[in-house]
Amino acid sequence: MPEERYQDRYAAAVAEMRRAGIWAWNGEPPYVRAARLFGWQPRPPYYQSFTQVLFSYWAYFSFVWGVIMYLIQWRHTGQPLIADCIAALFAGLFFGLGMATWYRRVRKRAQLTQWEDLV
Repeated sequence: MPEERYQDRYAAAVAEMRRAGIWAWNGEPPYVRAARLFGWQPRPPYYQSFTQVLFSYWAYFSFVWGVIMYLIQWRHTGQPLIADCIAALFAGLFFGLGMATWYRRVRKRAQLTQWEDLV
């Protein structure tokens, strides 16, 4: 997608979320802001599909939570690293499912426009 078209849609999405009463922190979470700083063109989570939200939050949460848990607790338990990774992946899966469900529910309740129909 051309840069200017993306910027127009993104601005329209942010304006629509504000009108719907969605907090900026929820509409533009840290991973979206960080991706935009690197020049990527992510959609806000309210404009992503259920699967896209599931996998993005699954990967993000599994990594961050897994590293934190390993540094704080798991390295002292003596269990195999693969067990720690599996635990982090399952935690991320449940978190991703919860977030994807939440975003879909709020998107429907706020009657947000589809990404392709913005602008």
